[in-house]
Amino acid sequence: GDKRLAAWAQQLQMHLAKQPDDVASWRLLAQTQATRGDMAQSAAAWQRALALAPQHADSHAGLAQALAAQQQGRLSGEPARWIESGLQVAADHPALLALAGELAVEQGRIDQAQLHFGRLLQVEQARGADAARLQAIRVRMTEVAASKP
Repeated sequence: GDKRLAAWAQQLQMHLAKQPDDVASWRLLAQTQATRGDMAQSAAAWQRALALAPQHADSHAGLAQALAAQQQGRLSGEPARWIESGLQVAADHPALLALAGELAVEQGRIDQAQLHFGRLLQVEQARGADAARLQAIRVRMTEVAASKP
């Protein structure tokens, strides 16, 4: 449970104190802290990982999610910057496409949201995603279309 996660996070922190350039461990610490619900620590670890490996799209997505969680799920502002920079690194990254779609919805840019979700559907189909994942994307696309004035 949470005690094991806390112990694991502490072990990772001790390791990183000795080997601060271990980017994989920074990513693991960021994910562990997010699972524990400590989004501030998660964001800090994602930032360290990105400082070491700025071209890692998963880290851009993780940082955007951790920052958004600290502002009641809103993606505008700092999270948006990381979504956009991540898409420059990997234009077809599924998590970043989904975040970009949700950001566009949040900003009332429904046409842009539909483009992101449409691309996400294409990417996931090409990757052989399961039917449930594809259906979830289609449902979200329908919801977004219905919200258009």
